[in-house]
Amino acid sequence: MDILSSYVDNKKELEIAKNRLALVCEYERKIKREKKELVDFINLQTSVLEGTENILRELNGVEQKIFYEIVVNGLNVTKAIESVSVDVDLDISTLWKNYYPRVKQHIIKLKLQKSSENQE
Repeated sequence: MDILSSYVDNKKELEIAKNRLALVCEYERKIKREKKELVDFINLQTSVLEGTENILRELNGVEQKIFYEIVVNGLNVTKAIESVSVDVDLDISTLWKNYYPRVKQHIIKLKLQKSSENQE
């Protein structure tokens, strides 16, 4: 009986080992997928940050301040314009007419960059 019980035990151990291997392989696939997603996310965020920094270097003065308030500080456009208006001592309507259109183009460019990279 010793040989038979050993055979049965070996067969059960083999099944357990096969099941564990299948679980480990599935876990490994999940880890690889998560790693790929994290690498893609890091690349996207790096690209967006570099784009933002490039735009900040391109802009100067009032336009840079408006862009900074909107993109970096997260203010909505109206509050950003009001805040910058106080800082630079210019009328709000002047900022809307003369400075915001260029800032808006850069914001759109940044959004397009982010959305195009999200689709990849």
